[in-house]
Amino acid sequence: MKTGPRAPGARFDEHEWQLQERALREQRSGVACADDPLLAQYRQVARALQQPTAAPPPDFAHAVAVSLATTPGSPDGRLELLLLRALSGLLGLSAIAAAALYGGQWLPAFAALLPATASGTAFNWALALGACLGLSWAFGRLQPGLRGRPGTA
Repeated sequence: MKTGPRAPGARFDEHEWQLQERALREQRSGVACADDPLLAQYRQVARALQQPTAAPPPDFAHAVAVSLATTPGSPDGRLELLLLRALSGLLGLSAIAAAALYGGQWLPAFAALLPATASGTAFNWALALGACLGLSWAFGRLQPGLRGRPGTA
């Protein structure tokens, strides 16, 4: 009856195991209960395991849905959203401040990473990437407004 991992270092109790197996056999065969109180406890467990489990009531899903709808859930996320926006803005401001204070030191290091002959080409590609990202963001912001109007795709 006892299944699952044992505690590390715990020794196997053969007597208890035999009592559990005996209780299971006696319960299945219908033999009268002995006077051993531990055996009687194990027979109760065996009896409970033999009984079929009851199916949930027919309106179980509806009752759970109603109880979830009526119980107060987690508060709305307005405070969390406000704090997230504030922290994101603070992060952006700190990035701008760090770029203003230390930009003279790390901009030449980044420029040194670019090949000398391809610096103009790399700048053009960076501008093209920035334009693509900006247009994608702008169209993404416009899209929800267009969906609400009739006659638009």
